This record gives sequence, C-alpha cells and structure tokens, in this order.
Amino acid sequence: VIWRYDPIILSNLTSAEFHRQRFSHVAERLHGATRRVVVSVVDFYQKTNRRFSQLEQEEGFIFERQDAYAAGMSVLLRDLAAIAGKHDMQIFTCAEYQDFSEIGIRPGQCVDSSLIHTLWSLPVRYEKDPRQRKYCRCTVSKDIGINDTCIHGCPYCYSTRNYERAQRRYQEHDPNSPALWGHPPMPKNPQDCGQMEFFY
Repeated sequence: VIWRYDPIILSNLTSAEFHRQRFSHVAERLHGATRRVVVSVVDFYQKTNRRFSQLEQEEGFIFERQDAYAAGMSVLLRDLAAIAGKHDMQIFTCAEYQDFSEIGIRPGQCVDSSLIHTLWSLPVRYEKDPRQRKYCRCTVSKDIGINDTCIHGCPYCYSTRNYERAQRRYQEHDPNSPALWGHPPMPKNPQDCGQMEFFY
C-alpha cells in the first residue's frame, strides 16, 4: 500500500502548519503499515483556477497560488520528508517538474516498474507512459479509472469535468468489472508479462 498525501494546497484554511500537523497525524497512525508516501503540489489548471476563484468570491477562501519552486513550499516539503523519515517511510513526489532530491524527496512513479519487480519478481521493463502528463514518470500501464467517475466534486480535481456525467457513471458502475466504469478487454495471456498491461 502506498499512501498519497496530495494535492498540497495552501490557503487561509490550510496553511503550511496545517499540513505539517495533518501529515504527522496520519504518518504516526500508518507507522509500520506502509513504507512509502507520495506527495505533490496542486497544479493550477485553467479549470482549477476557475473553481478556486469561485470559492474565493463566494466562500471567502484565499488560495496561495505559489508553485513548487516557491521557498515556502520547499520548506514545507523538507519538513514532510523529515516526518516521513521519522516514521520509516520513503517519500516521493508525483509528476513534479522540480527535483527535490536535495531535501530528501526523490521523483517517484505511481506505477513503478522497479517496485513491481521487487514485490512480485515480474520482469517489467521501464517505459514512460506516453498517455500521461509531461512530468509523470509512470511506466506504461492501464488505468482502471476514467474521467468523470468521481462524485465528490473536489474543486482541485483535474479528472471530473462534468459532474452530471460522473453521477451517471457512478450509478452505472459494475462491481464485477475490473474498471470503475465500463468493461475493458483483459489481456489474453496474463502470464506473458512482456505483453501485459498493468492496471492500477
């Protein structure tokens, strides 16, 4: 199990100190249950900015639109790395354009070919998934999800564009399917790892 603590959003309600306390709270409770945590800073996509601006106008939020290069964010990430280390966890970033290795956070892969090999002895050759974002380091895989399937409506979400469609797909979910929505074809020969697409 890999714990994800992301996206990190700084606002008048979620300060850097808030994140230090919450990260520490969860890390303490997961001590011994996982050895890996992945963090990332919120990406200000056009729709994210639009939703955040609406929250600022209607709900009184104030978002700090600093990116991972900002000094304050680097200090926060360094502190999260120290907390992770205290609880025997390796910490990695996800799809960040800056390398934080100097402060103890290496670039990570959600679908990690070396981890898959270590856990299951499968000969997975690393090949960057071309369908993912520019700074994503995941190896080629098949996502069991699809856009517009989550009904939580988080303002920072990049994968839900149409909430009504998400509600409809949620209702259409088949628990016997290997995907969240629909019925994708499975590999014909799962034993042939060279041809197998990994689902995550």
